[in-house]
Amino acid sequence: MAEAMVGGILHNKIAGAEAVFLSDHKAQRCEYLEKKYHVAASVGSESFIRAVDILFLAIKPQAAKAAMEEISGKVGPATILVSVVAGLTTEALEKYFPVQPVIRVMPNTPVAVGEGMSALAFGGKMLRRRMVKRLKHCLMQWAKPLSLKKMPWTP
Repeated sequence: MAEAMVGGILHNKIAGAEAVFLSDHKAQRCEYLEKKYHVAASVGSESFIRAVDILFLAIKPQAAKAAMEEISGKVGPATILVSVVAGLTTEALEKYFPVQPVIRVMPNTPVAVGEGMSALAFGGKMLRRRMVKRLKHCLMQWAKPLSLKKMPWTP
Protein backbone atom coordinates (compact mmCIF):
# COMPACT_ATOMS: atom_id res chain seq x y z
CA MET A 1 0.00 0.00 0.00
CA ALA A 2 2.86 2.37 0.75
CA GLU A 3 4.20 2.07 -2.76
CA ALA A 4 0.74 2.72 -4.21
CA MET A 5 0.46 5.89 -2.10
CA VAL A 6 3.90 7.10 -3.20
CA GLY A 7 2.88 6.46 -6.79
CA GLY A 8 -0.33 8.47 -6.28
CA ILE A 9 1.49 11.36 -4.61
CA LEU A 10 4.04 11.59 -7.42
CA HIS A 11 1.61 10.86 -10.28
CA ASN A 12 -0.75 13.60 -9.12
CA LYS A 13 2.09 16.03 -8.43
CA ILE A 14 1.06 16.47 -4.80
CA ALA A 15 4.75 16.56 -4.00
CA GLY A 16 7.87 16.25 -6.07
CA ALA A 17 10.20 13.29 -5.66
CA GLU A 18 12.68 15.54 -3.84
CA ALA A 19 10.11 16.01 -1.05
CA VAL A 20 9.38 12.30 -0.52
CA PHE A 21 11.43 10.32 1.99
CA LEU A 22 10.90 6.61 2.52
CA SER A 23 12.16 4.16 5.09
CA ASP A 24 12.21 0.40 4.91
CA HIS A 25 14.00 -2.23 6.98
CA LYS A 26 15.52 -3.80 3.85
CA ALA A 27 18.35 -2.02 2.00
CA GLN A 28 17.49 -3.79 -1.26
CA ARG A 29 13.93 -2.45 -1.09
CA CYS A 30 15.24 1.08 -0.48
CA GLU A 31 17.46 0.82 -3.55
CA TYR A 32 14.49 -0.34 -5.63
CA LEU A 33 12.28 2.54 -4.43
CA GLU A 34 15.01 5.12 -5.07
CA LYS A 35 15.57 3.83 -8.59
CA LYS A 36 11.90 3.51 -9.52
CA TYR A 37 10.57 6.75 -8.01
CA HIS A 38 13.71 8.92 -7.72
CA VAL A 39 12.98 9.54 -4.04
CA ALA A 40 15.22 9.34 -0.98
CA ALA A 41 14.92 5.95 0.71
CA SER A 42 16.90 4.65 3.66
CA VAL A 43 17.00 1.95 6.26
CA GLY A 44 15.80 3.89 9.28
CA SER A 45 14.26 7.34 9.36
CA GLU A 46 16.79 9.30 11.40
CA SER A 47 17.86 11.47 8.47
CA PHE A 48 14.39 12.92 7.86
CA ILE A 49 11.93 12.05 10.63
CA ARG A 50 12.15 15.40 12.47
CA ALA A 51 11.51 17.49 9.35
CA VAL A 52 8.49 15.87 7.70
CA ASP A 53 5.12 17.62 7.43
CA ILE A 54 3.17 14.40 6.91
CA LEU A 55 4.34 11.00 8.09
CA PHE A 56 2.68 7.94 6.56
CA LEU A 57 2.83 4.87 8.76
CA ALA A 58 2.39 2.04 6.25
CA ILE A 59 3.71 -1.10 7.88
CA LYS A 60 2.47 -4.55 8.82
CA PRO A 61 0.30 -4.57 11.97
CA GLN A 62 2.72 -6.83 13.84
CA ALA A 63 5.52 -4.28 13.34
CA ALA A 64 3.46 -1.23 14.37
CA LYS A 65 4.20 -1.17 18.10
CA ALA A 66 7.97 -1.42 17.68
CA ALA A 67 7.97 1.21 14.92
CA MET A 68 5.86 3.64 16.93
CA GLU A 69 8.06 3.17 20.00
CA GLU A 70 11.12 3.88 17.87
CA ILE A 71 9.86 7.10 16.26
CA SER A 72 7.34 8.57 18.71
CA GLY A 73 9.77 10.92 20.43
CA LYS A 74 11.37 12.01 17.16
CA VAL A 75 8.33 13.25 15.24
CA GLY A 76 7.76 17.02 15.25
CA PRO A 77 4.68 18.34 17.06
CA ALA A 78 3.11 19.77 13.89
CA THR A 79 3.65 16.61 11.84
CA ILE A 80 0.41 14.98 10.69
CA LEU A 81 0.56 11.24 11.23
CA VAL A 82 -1.35 9.20 8.65
CA SER A 83 -1.71 5.49 9.38
CA VAL A 84 -2.75 2.80 6.94
CA VAL A 85 -1.96 0.05 9.44
CA ALA A 86 -4.84 -2.44 9.55
CA GLY A 87 -6.56 -2.62 12.91
CA LEU A 88 -4.64 0.26 14.50
CA THR A 89 -7.16 2.70 16.00
CA THR A 90 -6.76 6.46 16.28
CA GLU A 91 -6.75 6.02 20.06
CA ALA A 92 -3.76 3.66 19.84
CA LEU A 93 -1.95 6.11 17.55
CA GLU A 94 -2.59 8.99 19.95
CA LYS A 95 -0.97 7.06 22.82
CA TYR A 96 2.33 7.16 20.92
CA PHE A 97 1.77 10.54 19.25
CA PRO A 98 -0.11 12.59 21.89
CA VAL A 99 0.50 16.05 20.39
CA GLN A 100 0.41 15.23 16.68
CA PRO A 101 -2.85 15.16 14.73
CA VAL A 102 -3.54 11.65 13.48
CA ILE A 103 -5.60 10.28 10.61
CA ARG A 104 -6.41 6.65 10.01
CA VAL A 105 -6.84 5.83 6.34
CA MET A 106 -8.13 2.67 4.75
CA PRO A 107 -7.20 3.06 1.06
CA ASN A 108 -7.35 0.65 -1.82
CA THR A 109 -4.63 0.09 -4.41
CA PRO A 110 -5.96 2.38 -7.19
CA VAL A 111 -4.49 5.24 -5.12
CA ALA A 112 -1.38 4.64 -7.22
CA VAL A 113 -3.05 6.52 -10.06
CA GLY A 114 -5.26 8.83 -7.99
CA GLU A 115 -8.38 6.74 -8.54
CA GLY A 116 -8.64 5.00 -5.18
CA MET A 117 -11.37 5.27 -2.62
CA SER A 118 -10.40 5.65 1.02
CA ALA A 119 -12.13 5.83 4.34
CA LEU A 120 -10.76 8.36 6.83
CA ALA A 121 -11.01 8.47 10.61
CA PHE A 122 -9.68 11.57 12.35
CA GLY A 123 -8.10 11.59 15.79
CA GLY A 124 -9.04 14.11 18.45
CA LYS A 125 -6.55 16.81 17.46
CA MET A 126 -7.48 19.73 15.25
CA LEU A 127 -6.32 19.17 11.68
CA ARG A 128 -5.18 21.74 9.21
CA ARG A 129 -7.85 21.60 6.52
CA ARG A 130 -5.43 22.45 3.72
CA MET A 131 -3.35 19.35 4.50
CA VAL A 132 -6.45 17.16 4.50
CA LYS A 133 -7.40 18.54 1.08
CA ARG A 134 -3.91 17.69 -0.20
CA LEU A 135 -4.25 14.17 1.17
CA LYS A 136 -7.57 13.61 -0.53
CA HIS A 137 -6.16 14.39 -3.95
CA CYS A 138 -3.34 11.88 -3.66
CA LEU A 139 -5.22 9.08 -1.93
CA MET A 140 -8.73 8.98 -3.26
CA GLN A 141 -11.64 10.30 -5.17
CA TRP A 142 -13.48 12.51 -2.75
CA ALA A 143 -16.98 11.61 -1.71
CA LYS A 144 -19.11 13.55 0.75
CA PRO A 145 -17.08 13.48 3.99
CA LEU A 146 -18.65 11.80 6.96
CA SER A 147 -18.43 13.36 10.39
CA LEU A 148 -16.86 10.36 12.07
CA LYS A 149 -14.47 10.97 14.91
CA LYS A 150 -13.84 7.28 15.44
CA MET A 151 -14.33 4.47 13.00
CA PRO A 152 -14.17 1.04 14.59
CA TRP A 153 -13.00 -1.55 12.16
CA THR A 154 -11.47 -4.94 12.60
CA PRO A 155 -9.79 -6.74 9.72
